[in-house]
Amino acid sequence: MDFQPGDYFSHADINCLKRKSEGFGVLSGCIITPSSANLSVTIGTGSVVVGYGTSSSVVVFTTSNTVSLSSNIYYPRKAIIHVTSNGVLTSSLGVAEVAVPPGKIGRQTQYPMAPSIPSDSTQLAEVWMPAGALTGNDLSLYVSNPLNVSTPMTANGTATVSAGQLYTIASHSLPIIPPTESIMLKPMDDLLGRYCFVTDCSASTFKINISSRDTIAHIMGWGVSI
Repeated sequence: MDFQPGDYFSHADINCLKRKSEGFGVLSGCIITPSSANLSVTIGTGSVVVGYGTSSSVVVFTTSNTVSLSSNIYYPRKAIIHVTSNGVLTSSLGVAEVAVPPGKIGRQTQYPMAPSIPSDSTQLAEVWMPAGALTGNDLSLYVSNPLNVSTPMTANGTATVSAGQLYTIASHSLPIIPPTESIMLKPMDDLLGRYCFVTDCSASTFKINISSRDTIAHIMGWGVSI
């Protein structure tokens, strides 16, 4: 969400921008919907770049996930929704305290402050919870800056599993570690009943496997789009 007149720019916002400049953020989807039944939000399917420093990977959520929150009966508080480097969707709560300036809510308050983003996490949203909030309808959500990748990251090529071998190592040119399920294989010849699959994705390579050895080599076409 864009900043509006009267909004405060906090340390949490600086950390979000820093993480985005390092390439961490939402690639696609992950729409956040407040619950009308309880104090929680649902995060839809999508993909997020997570990690720390020069180490990154893509977490793909193929189903919706629910994250619960906790309000304070006396004072408002802020929270963040984030994804950890091992792919866990969770929340972190800030300290509940009197709103400053009085009478303001959300980003137009300097206090309470949002919690800091854990160093290995990617933030999806900042949440404002008024005192005594009971359901998601009471919340104000401020979606954190996505990476805004306008076109998919793609790569493709071929690799050969040599005769007598069970796998070959293929190289990709992507700036992130692709999810295994994002790499599609197409055998270029008859595998004679064998099947092929991908494992061991890294920052520059992945492994193309076949289910059993053969006396001849097999060429595999591959493609990835994230």
